[in-house]
Amino acid sequence: CSSDLMLVSTPIEILEDNKAAIDWSNKSISSQRMKHVERSLFWVRQFTASNIIKLKYIKSENQLADIGTKPLSINIFQNLAQKIISYHI
Repeated sequence: CSSDLMLVSTPIEILEDNKAAIDWSNKSISSQRMKHVERSLFWVRQFTASNIIKLKYIKSENQLADIGTKPLSINIFQNLAQKIISYHI
């Protein structure tokens, strides 16, 4: 239920390595070139404005999600794999 999302007391941090995406999510302006993106990612702006999520910048070399989503050099792959293995919850 969408009303359940409003019960979040602190915003959920989403780590993002794209500064333009973070800037876009925090602005209420739009452009003709971004129209296709705005339609599909409208909820990101809505949740950011409602303080449900917060996009936080992280350097690309520290973006753990890249290990499963991008082709990486062996050095970057090993670095990210080591960070995942040594991560403690």
